[in-house]
Amino acid sequence: MEYDAVKHIECIYNVLTSDILDHLKVGVAVLDSDLKVKWANHFLMHELCGQINHVVGVEISQILSSISNSSECFRHFDVTDQLCNGERVVLHTPLKNGVGHRWLEHRLSPISSDIYNEGWIGYFYDITDQMKSKDSLSLFGDHGYISFDNALCERSERYLLSPSESIKKYTDLLLDGEVNEERIHAIEEIQANAEKLNGLVRSATMYMGKTEFKFKTLFENTSDPMVIFDLDGKIWEINQVACDVLGYSYFELLGMDHSMIYDGGSLTETINILKDSEKKPSILLESFCNTRDGVCIPVELNCRLIDYEEKPVVLITSRDMSERKHIEHLSRTNKELKCLHDTKDVFVDILRHDLMNPAGVVKGYSELLSKQVEGSMMEKYVRMIRKNNNKIIDLIESASKYAKLESIEDIVFERLDLIPILKNVIEDFEPHSSKKSIDVSIAVSGEWHVYANPMVDTVFANYLSNAIKYSPEGSKVEFDVDDLGDMCKVLVKDNGIGVLDEDKPFVFERFTRLNSVHIKGAGLGLAIVKRIAELHNGQVGVDDNPDGKGCAFWVILKKSR
Repeated sequence: MEYDAVKHIECIYNVLTSDILDHLKVGVAVLDSDLKVKWANHFLMHELCGQINHVVGVEISQILSSISNSSECFRHFDVTDQLCNGERVVLHTPLKNGVGHRWLEHRLSPISSDIYNEGWIGYFYDITDQMKSKDSLSLFGDHGYISFDNALCERSERYLLSPSESIKKYTDLLLDGEVNEERIHAIEEIQANAEKLNGLVRSATMYMGKTEFKFKTLFENTSDPMVIFDLDGKIWEINQVACDVLGYSYFELLGMDHSMIYDGGSLTETINILKDSEKKPSILLESFCNTRDGVCIPVELNCRLIDYEEKPVVLITSRDMSERKHIEHLSRTNKELKCLHDTKDVFVDILRHDLMNPAGVVKGYSELLSKQVEGSMMEKYVRMIRKNNNKIIDLIESASKYAKLESIEDIVFERLDLIPILKNVIEDFEPHSSKKSIDVSIAVSGEWHVYANPMVDTVFANYLSNAIKYSPEGSKVEFDVDDLGDMCKVLVKDNGIGVLDEDKPFVFERFTRLNSVHIKGAGLGLAIVKRIAELHNGQVGVDDNPDGKGCAFWVILKKSR
């Protein structure tokens, strides 16, 4: 019901504005709190003030002064106490029209409500005919009198006509020496209609005030930047959120062209579409917002044509799309990574099957061939074939193992004793260590239980393989274990060439070789070690050998109680 009532008042207001108010033979104006005209009807602008081209925004005293014979009649605007107290002011103003004189009566009624309590409604009457009969009228004589409630009117020395509610009694009123009841009734009717009109206009004004108040409240308190452009693309109004985002002050932005803050010609095209449209559609488009600091922000613009302060304008609400664009970028990247991952899986399958099979065939035939060419000049070449083919097989196995580890996210842990694992690794590499007369030992004894997956032996195997490969003949390689409380640190110490300090941060990266000048290799072994340690929530590293020349590779694992 509240919605229907508001719509009804708005409807009445529109009808009054378009038909009744503009056809009344009474001037009607709506003034703001500074007594400046916000709206005036046709009669006031063209009949009473015909020589004034534009009255909206002009103080009423200036308008009256420009059409009056004397400025003395505007002293009532100094009576601020009466105006602030809401008293209605009634005065007569002489007009000039080039021939003779006309007289204007005007009065102001305050607009007041719970929300909108500043402003005035003014009514203006051409009372030239009444003033011609001034000498014949006796307001307080034997033939008739009019009593007034308005104290200011009683004190005035000019001819006054109070509102209908202030008229308590009409007696015989002489006009040109004769009783004219028709004149009295006409005046009463005008006053009564004026009061009804005043009520309707006041209700409509209150509604418009509430509507404007609600709009401005939403406009200023929304979390999104909002900008109002005129149809030429100039900023007409802007909220504080937009000022903060753009980095300009309110007054710096007023009048600024839209191209200064939004990129592309799409907004210009949108404004033209809205301007030519009859249905006032809402248009969404993407653009970029340029801040004062030169930051370019992707935004989504919601553009709509509205009426603001009796003028068609374009209301634009912008929303930061940075997060959305970032998510879209991540989504695209994720799809690309998935595609690469699938490609990698295909490549790993090729490594494991299509490449390993031919390499295995080469290995078998080269072993047979080496027995047949033993002692001949071809023995050296066959040995080179076997050596490089073994490297290929090594590389394929390492790459396959690393790819498999990369695809694993979770592993199964169990309680393992380190000492038996280390002994098994040493036994597996005994042929290699014996070939170089390298002594491999374990510096600790007893039980060292860790919480790990059986694949952890690959870490020790890679460490020992590198230690044997990079150590000189006749040297020593030692496994050691340090107790770190809840963790334990397993070290593999060698007497090899060592690792330069600048190389230590990179030796566990893929395809990085230890001292690549002297020894060549794919560098996947230590990358596999690092990945296994990550799956165990452990750490890996390399230090100089505290016992002398060489280095100490280590891994930290969680102990099992």
